[in-house]
Amino acid sequence: MKVIIKQIMQAVLFCRVSTKEQEETGFSLPSQQKLLSEYSTRKGFTSAKVFLVSESASGKKQRKTFIEMMQFIKKEKIKIIICEKTDRLTRNLKDTQIMYDWLEEDAERQIHLVKDSLILHKNSRSQEKLNLDIRVVFAKNYIDNLSEEVKKGQKEKIAQGWLPTKPPLGYKTIGEEGRKVHILDNRIAPLVKEMFEFYASGEYSLERLTKLMYEKGLRYPKGTDICRGRIHQLLFNPFYYGKISWNNDLYEGKQEPLISQELFEQVQQILRRKNTPKYSKHFYTLRKLTTCKECKGLITWETQKGHVYGHCNRYKGCSQSAYVKESKIEKKLSQALLKLQIKNPRINAWLIKVLEYGKTEVVQNTTASLKNIQAKLDLIDNKMENLYDDKEEGIITKEFYKKKSEKYTNEKKETEKLLTNNDQSQLENREVGINVYKLSQKAHILFEKAKPEFKRELIRLVFDDLLIENGELEYTYSEGFTILFALVNAFNSSNFANIEELVNREFEQKEKLVIARQIDSFTSSYPVLLGKLDLKIIPEKRKGRGAARYAGFHVAKGNIIFSTDADTVVPPDWIEQILSYFNNKRIVAITGTCKITDTGKSKNTFLNIGQPLCMRLYRIIFGHYWLSGFNFAITKEAYEKAGGFRVDLNVQEDTDLAFRVSKVGNIKFIDNLPVVVSGRRFQKGVFSGLIPYLTTFVGYFFFKKTNTVLSDIR
Repeated sequence: MKVIIKQIMQAVLFCRVSTKEQEETGFSLPSQQKLLSEYSTRKGFTSAKVFLVSESASGKKQRKTFIEMMQFIKKEKIKIIICEKTDRLTRNLKDTQIMYDWLEEDAERQIHLVKDSLILHKNSRSQEKLNLDIRVVFAKNYIDNLSEEVKKGQKEKIAQGWLPTKPPLGYKTIGEEGRKVHILDNRIAPLVKEMFEFYASGEYSLERLTKLMYEKGLRYPKGTDICRGRIHQLLFNPFYYGKISWNNDLYEGKQEPLISQELFEQVQQILRRKNTPKYSKHFYTLRKLTTCKECKGLITWETQKGHVYGHCNRYKGCSQSAYVKESKIEKKLSQALLKLQIKNPRINAWLIKVLEYGKTEVVQNTTASLKNIQAKLDLIDNKMENLYDDKEEGIITKEFYKKKSEKYTNEKKETEKLLTNNDQSQLENREVGINVYKLSQKAHILFEKAKPEFKRELIRLVFDDLLIENGELEYTYSEGFTILFALVNAFNSSNFANIEELVNREFEQKEKLVIARQIDSFTSSYPVLLGKLDLKIIPEKRKGRGAARYAGFHVAKGNIIFSTDADTVVPPDWIEQILSYFNNKRIVAITGTCKITDTGKSKNTFLNIGQPLCMRLYRIIFGHYWLSGFNFAITKEAYEKAGGFRVDLNVQEDTDLAFRVSKVGNIKFIDNLPVVVSGRRFQKGVFSGLIPYLTTFVGYFFFKKTNTVLSDIR
């Protein structure tokens, strides 16, 4: 009797759901697996392995699972694949060809598509293969069409100013399906902002920053840790300053910015430079801040027996071999900070009031202006939302929607530009100036008590160069603090012992008579001047600079008016160069500096360096540059909008005008086109020449004195 033993064949089951809806409506992976297992049993197969692909898997992961299955059946010599239907097995022609090649290698190999009632093998009829190919083509078309619709929806979402995917750490999503928006996550956002600020300081490596943010509590919403690589990615994301990066393009976003664009760009510079901060076990206050005076190499700081020492690495045969204690250098820096303090508390209080002059008015103007701009932006946003709703409901055509959407988008961009021209920057600059001054008055106390990180920031702010030679420190103040140091010396000097007396001082009548006589003698020379020069002389009977400048500007007919003094020498191309700056429509006035050549070499150098530095410090404090009466130009439109010169002012008339012009438009400062002026006021000394300017400024802007004058020393 002959016994026939039938070999039981093994099979693999391939299950996949493509959408969340399929999984929720009875087409889940378990239900598919059950269907395929029952089919396998009926056919007499045993299941060797089940491959599952869920709806949450990406396209790459789905194909990876398919390739893993093909590798498995080849390795284990399994000849049966069972799948629900064609589009569950593959949706691209490339994978279809892989299956055909696999079938061609062995006549016993089979692919069972249960719901399609189709079994493919090497000897399948051409019609059966055609059926499979048609199903694959339709499945591929479905995927391609779905991809197009998704991309179209994403593009529309971006056009509305919203990211079509999950926002980065620090933001959260709210709203219903189709109307989801991103807002700041108040729990995480402050930590993300700190992360950018810490890295922008240049003191933290990515590894140290990751550890620091972990200690501060920065986590994913579910509480898991954030790795170094993810921190690196977040620092590159422009989403945090109001942009959306999509397919290598940058779009305007409607989300509230977490950081400024300036901070973001600062971080990018550090990330892209070759010498990014490296991880260090020890943190030294003066690391990379001090330099050897002889060889210009950086001083190395290290810990020995519990003390921190600095020394030169002796580049290029440097002779500096001395070690210096960190505490000694810090003591010298504290003394340097103390030199920035005004000794007289009464003068200090007056100066703070002067710095805060006009702040209330700026705040009121800024608040009102911002409210108007925001109201206009809200109106445009409402129009765009209503327009989008009309398009979705079919009330308007896509062409009409596109045309109106472009119009509203352009209106919004123009309105947003008004924000950049607003007085907010002026207010912020004034706040910075006041805070910097207040900081300088207690900097030495803060420095002695501060942690190393704050000490470093303070050193960076106040000093430009820290040089060490033979264990001793030489320092140079930064630009703004150099000016402040000079002013502090002036205020602390005996010449400035009684500011009230200087402010209230009235000049003798004989000085005014000298001016009057000089005006009379000048008037008698009109015919001579008119004969030699193409001039128009405007007689002005009222005394004072304000009245004289007002008279000249009043009769000037050009669109741009230039201002200089009678004893000033301007460069040959002065007018042409200044005119070139007015191509920028946001600029309404140009102001320049001066050059003094007749007070002696040291005085000339000090004054020629100090004057532009003072203008920059003034800009930091007051939010705009002053108009130098001897070297400025202004559009007539801006001059008239600002109200022109005050005729009752004999001094500070140009500074007074600048305050009002700054609210009309931008005042640009150029330091490369100085005019030559007389230095006669500084012949007796720099500080004695500066004090009259300081006292008249304080007198007018603090005490509201309009009768303050400068003595005529000609």
